[in-house]
Amino acid sequence: MKQLLTCLIFTSMFLFMACQQEELNSPAIDKKENTADFLINNNSTHDISITYVTSSKLGFKESEGFITISKQSSKKIFDVSFVSEFPYPSTALYSLSFYLSSSAGHSIITQNKPVVDEAWVVIDQALDSEGFGHTSYQLSYSDVKAD
Repeated sequence: MKQLLTCLIFTSMFLFMACQQEELNSPAIDKKENTADFLINNNSTHDISITYVTSSKLGFKESEGFITISKQSSKKIFDVSFVSEFPYPSTALYSLSFYLSSSAGHSIITQNKPVVDEAWVVIDQALDSEGFGHTSYQLSYSDVKAD
């Protein structure tokens, strides 16, 4: 009986180690990922502030952000990563609001709700042969001149 128990223990250990080795040799599941970042190029003669609300279209929780961008400069406002989906501006961002920054506070200039893809320009993109990779989008803001 003792020999049978010893044999059973050794057999169980052998099978356990064989299964562990099989898991180590198995190829990992490769989840393709797309990343994107979103920049605002402030070509105006004023500092501007922007509030943004992220979209929940692809299953993420909506969140809000606030950023100030100096005149004649560009700044990243948001970046995102999606598995198996391509992150367009309209799927990543729900709304953008632009404010004029001054010593008196912030006054609203314009609001983009909903965010429209056509307003954004791709400034950098690195994709693999299957179309997965990284894209940088930029939206430009300039002073509005009255006629």
